[in-house]
Parts: sequence; C-alpha cells; structure tokens
Amino acid sequence: MTARVKDRLLPHDTGEGYYDNGCSVYPKCLSCPLPRCVLTLKEDVPTMTEDELSMQFRMMHAHGVTPHAIMSFTWLPAHRIEGLLG
Repeated sequence: MTARVKDRLLPHDTGEGYYDNGCSVYPKCLSCPLPRCVLTLKEDVPTMTEDELSMQFRMMHAHGVTPHAIMSFTWLPAHRIEGLLG
C-alpha cells in the first residue's frame, strides 16, 4: 500500500532531492501555467478532449512553442495541431 501512495506523490513531495528545473517551455514546473506537463503529453493526448487540447496548445504557443515543436511533444500531425491552434 505504501508503494501506491508514493506513486501518487509529486517528486518534490518525496524528499529525494527534487530540483525544479522546468523544461524547454517553462523554467519552473511548480509555477508552470500550462494545464498539463509537456513531458507527459504523449501519454495524456489520447485522454484529452478537443477543448483541452486546444487550450494546452494555445497556451504553449503563447509561450513561444511553435506548432512543429508541439508536434514533437505529441503524436499528432502538424495539420491537426495547427487546426487546434485556430
């Protein structure tokens, strides 16, 4: 049971030397304005609604991420990403 609880903890909650280094989109994970982490988008995209995808991609684009770069974080083709960006 302890393992299941630990699986749900964020890295900074474990006390195991977590450093909030962010990613190529935003410098700090804990203050990132994106609704979902770009590092887990490939796994998250299949469960996201069109509205969630559109919001995520628009926010990423507002932070300087190009449609081609968004494509590298997901499995979606460029024309679909551009469509969701509006």
